[in-house]
Amino acid sequence: MAPATPAKRTAPSDDAVGRRKQARSRVEEDVSGKGREPAKSATSRKLNFEPSALNKLIFYTREGESDSLPPEKRTIYDFIVSSCEVPADFERNHKYGPKSGISYEERLINAFCFELFPIPPHAETFRPELRRLVANRRWREAADAVTAKAC
Repeated sequence: MAPATPAKRTAPSDDAVGRRKQARSRVEEDVSGKGREPAKSATSRKLNFEPSALNKLIFYTREGESDSLPPEKRTIYDFIVSSCEVPADFERNHKYGPKSGISYEERLINAFCFELFPIPPHAETFRPELRRLVANRRWREAADAVTAKAC
């Protein structure tokens, strides 16, 4: 017996061709963005993003949320805020130190001591002494030195 010959391919109906062209034009419109509301840019979404669930998970408290900040650390924090310009991206940028188990205020103190953001000249001479005291966790002496420097 001879092998069966393959069936001839028939041309698609005009109706099927029309449906395919409509689908293709809808895809092209979606890609080109015509008729759609413009999406927010990636940078604007990043600037407004606040990882509150992540902060809770790693025990990080944002600025002003820390209720248990000792008065010595509060004194040092106030000195740094008054004498330096805190970068706008301080909370979002990882280069200023880790967030795990720390508050915004403590992270700012550490960033100041380790020169992770620009420091004005009048605070530069005082920074090594404050760094030594903070590294040794001598908070009372550090607060006293800050108070003496501010006067």
